This record gives sequence, C-alpha cells and structure tokens, in this order.
Amino acid sequence: MSRSITAILLAAAGLASAGLAALPAAAQQAKPAAPPLAIPPVQREPLKIPPAGANRQTSASPPIRFQLPKTWDDLPPGVQQSLTPMLDKAPPQSRLVVEQALEPFAARSVDQRAVIGVQVVRPAPGVTLTKTPDDKPRLGAAGETLWPAVIDGRTIYCRRQKPAAGDVYCFADKDDDGRFETLTRSYADGLRPGSVFQISEAGRPEKLLAPAPYTKSGATAPFTELLGLRYGGPVQGRISPDGKLRDGVVEFQVVAGASREALSDSDPQIVQIEDGKGELVLGAYRVEISDVTVDGPATVRLISGMAPGETMLSPPISKADVVKMLRERLGATD
Repeated sequence: MSRSITAILLAAAGLASAGLAALPAAAQQAKPAAPPLAIPPVQREPLKIPPAGANRQTSASPPIRFQLPKTWDDLPPGVQQSLTPMLDKAPPQSRLVVEQALEPFAARSVDQRAVIGVQVVRPAPGVTLTKTPDDKPRLGAAGETLWPAVIDGRTIYCRRQKPAAGDVYCFADKDDDGRFETLTRSYADGLRPGSVFQISEAGRPEKLLAPAPYTKSGATAPFTELLGLRYGGPVQGRISPDGKLRDGVVEFQVVAGASREALSDSDPQIVQIEDGKGELVLGAYRVEISDVTVDGPATVRLISGMAPGETMLSPPISKADVVKMLRERLGATD
C-alpha cells in the first residue's frame, strides 16, 4: 500500500507533520553547513506538500483531540468519506504463488537504487482450455493452461500469444458455468515492467462469438520470475542541517524480472517521513526507513515480505485494515 491512505488518516485526524516544503525551498532555510541538494527528477505527477506552517495551530485554534479508534465507526466522518472509495478494491494484478519465505533483516544502510525483499514468484494455479475460443488459434488452444488474475474485483484467466512475448488475452466466466463468455485483451505494456505474466492493467471486455469451455484443472502456467522492492531515495521534504530528511517523502519501486540483473521498476510507492522516520506497507511487505540522506544511503529495516503460498501483492483493503493501520501508526500497544 502506498502513502495515500496513511496521509489521509493522519491529515484528517489533525496529526500530519507541519512545515513541509519542496526540497529546493528547504535548502534555502538550512544552515550554511548543510550539503547541497541533489534530488533527481521523477516521472510522475508532482507531489503536493502543504507550505510551511499550513497545519500549525494558532493561539486561537482549539487543541487537537483524537482518540485511538477501535472500529471503523470511531473514525472521523471526513476520514471515512476520503477512504471509502479505496475500500475492498485491489488494483489489476495476477494472482501469485510465492515459492519461499523472506527472511527479515535488521536495520542496515542501503544505497539509493538498491534492491531489497526479492522473492521468487509464479502464477497461481489456473484452468485449462478444452476448446479454441471462437476457433481462433491466437486466442489459445485446447489443453493450454491459463493463469488467474483479478480485474475490477473479478477473477479472470489469462494467456500469452507466445511464452514471453506478445499480447495477453484474458477470459471471464460471469455465470460460473464452465464456459468463458468474454475476452479482455491486455497489450504487452499492460504487464508489470520486467514480468511475463503479472497484469497491471487491461482493456475493455468483448463478448466472444461463442462460449469457450474450460476445466478447473489447477494447472500452473510455466512462468517463474523475481519480485521485490527498490529504494528510490527522497523526493520532497525538509532537510535538517546534517543533510538528512526530517519531514517529507521518499520513494520505493516495485521491481520484477527474470533475474536480479534484469529487474525493471514499476508502481512507485510513496512513504511519508515524519521526525526522520517512515514505514512502507504494501500488502504483506513492511519496511521501516530512517536516517534518509539527500543524495546518499538510508537506514532500512525489512520487517516482513510475502508469505509462501498463493497471494496477491496488493490485496483489497478492508475497514478493519484501515483501523489496524491507524492504531499501529499512532502507537497503540494492544
């Protein structure tokens, strides 16, 4: 999960850090001993950081009062309204089988662009076609294994024209009668960069000319690859005189590929830094980060990764997940 839900929770509760500014502006406020800033540009929408003092209380402001919630109903209405569109939804993705556990590691120095948390993954068990859809060989052949993916909350089953190239065709059985009724075409760039089977987006479904039968065989498509995280470095925030990020944001990227030498970046994950510390939560991945230097390493601690077995990298978020995350973020001990 990226920074967005945490930021909404903290801001709506009146608990977000105050005084953040873009890094170039922070350089002007730093003491002369502070090192120059060297933040590489990132290819995405500019992050909106409130100007310095925007969240600070004035003498006339009432004190912030906020109790740790125990249930969703305990959250302020503004928080509920902001988070409701994100609940019970997962981004388009293939279902995975993780082949081995990821050993946590203690806090250690990690350079920018370093890769952490790499695990071996393959497609989850799928289904087998028993007839060529619409008698078009490019759509698949009898006996071919399709792997499962999730798009718009529905499980679909996918194949590639070639084992590691070409477009991806995904089929849906809306009435669960053992026959596919619709086809969704996902172009090669709809896959996670570096991956041969991990869906990241899909096109519009089209009706097949005739239903295509399949069997729930539990067979597995023959793909195996690596999935992990890369530390991308600081993006924006306020620098202390020692050159470390005090309040701001850093970026991680999800990486995938056939080998460590062929890992490609995708899915930027933004982590908010407060008082020099932050935490990335992405599905089962949990990573603590501190001591962020502007153009050098940071201290990173890997708490957990994906457990062995069938899973999704970004599972749907429930109301209970939101409450648990907020309680952990605010230091609950129970």
